Amino acid sequence: MRRFLSFLLILIAIFGCEKKEGQSKGEKVYKVGALLPLTGNIGEYGERVRKGIELAKEEIKGLKLKIFYEDTQGVPRLGINGVKKLVEVDGVKYVIGAVSSSVTLAVEPITTKKKVLLFSPASSSPKLSEISPYFVRNWPSDDLEARAMALFAYKNLGVRNVVIFFVENDYGLGLKDTFKETLESLGGKVLGVERYPLNNVDFRTFISKYKDDFEKIDAFYVGGYHREMASFVKQLRELGYRGIVLTATNFSVPEAIKLAGKHAEGVYVSTPYIDFSKGKAKEFYEKFMKKYGYEPSQFEANGYDALMLIAEGIKKYGYENTLKVSEYIRSLKNYEGAGGIMSFTEEGNVIKPIAIKVVKNGKLELIKVFLPEDIRR
Repeated sequence: MRRFLSFLLILIAIFGCEKKEGQSKGEKVYKVGALLPLTGNIGEYGERVRKGIELAKEEIKGLKLKIFYEDTQGVPRLGINGVKKLVEVDGVKYVIGAVSSSVTLAVEPITTKKKVLLFSPASSSPKLSEISPYFVRNWPSDDLEARAMALFAYKNLGVRNVVIFFVENDYGLGLKDTFKETLESLGGKVLGVERYPLNNVDFRTFISKYKDDFEKIDAFYVGGYHREMASFVKQLRELGYRGIVLTATNFSVPEAIKLAGKHAEGVYVSTPYIDFSKGKAKEFYEKFMKKYGYEPSQFEANGYDALMLIAEGIKKYGYENTLKVSEYIRSLKNYEGAGGIMSFTEEGNVIKPIAIKVVKNGKLELIKVFLPEDIRR
């Protein structure tokens, strides 16, 4: 009996320790924050990024991740409140966000001070270049997108005289500045510049200022978010303008074309290029379609890649070493992800091809792809 009891105690000790060890491993959770606009007028973009993040979370092996979401509504003040909660209350060392450049610029001092890695999947303001060693993004700077559109308009469409409309925030300002500078350097003229407030949907008063000069204006360029641009395009056409309309990447989301209706026909769009027909991008596309039932865009792909890259960095350098993880991501060249082939720079930027598309029969049709070496300064 004594031998039996001793044997039983040994078994209990062995299996008890194994269970305890298993529980300990299972309890190791790596926290990642996501600072996104999930409601409000630009909530569409945040939701798209979120879905990409969730798909990546399901596929990551070897790390148990918990994502903490905070809704910015695209407002800097709410972004600051959200990032403080993520860092000080939830204890995250990595934050995916923000979407709006103005929000990202507002929260960056907080994440840098706390040595938290801030990874933006959508902020494109040139002001973010070299802003912090704890910042990286996988959306190209406005410098690339707006420059590509200006080059295309001048060289391919014969555009010489342009009026620019832009949303009054850091995103719109970056697009306006680069487009204007590039067009003028080529020999084009900017006949007028109009800034409009975020979420504006009535452009008739702005547009009417130029109505008598429609024949002199080769093109209108508008840089903003999809609801604003859709309203602008619709009202511009209703007021009788029949010339060229140039827009920024947010017009590429299906909602923009739907809102503009028949007036979207012939509108040109510049946007980061992804070929969903091959490689990792194709794999992502097929998995995303299966899970969510609609075609992904750059936003979903960037959310997916952001979490994947953070996870890769954590596996290599550990959760606490955020600077090393940032340096690792910045060192990547010709990285193949859901968003296609990309290279990162020491400044925390990403270099990707830029596509020019046009709306035909209610759908975007690819016209031209600018390689990074063709458009970088």
